Amino acid sequence: MDLPGLLEASAHNDKVGVLRNGDELTLPKRRQEVTVIGEVQNATSYLFSPDLDRNDYIVPLDTERMPRLAFWQVVTQILYNVAVPVAAVNSF
Repeated sequence: MDLPGLLEASAHNDKVGVLRNGDELTLPKRRQEVTVIGEVQNATSYLFSPDLDRNDYIVPLDTERMPRLAFWQVVTQILYNVAVPVAAVNSF
């Protein structure tokens, strides 16, 4: 990033409008986020916390299986949500 050039352009051109009198530009010494990608449940970014290590940010790929009752409740709800519109269309 060409910060001196950006400041110069901002001073001479209102259309650049990046910095104005009284604005502050703060660049942190360290990145403030941790991005987790790959074989995880949620590829996302988290705010950095010095109290956490890398394992605290990782969501493992293997998760518990859904209990049978909860699984069949979901399946039944999906079938019901499909069957009602189909029955409505067939009634015309």
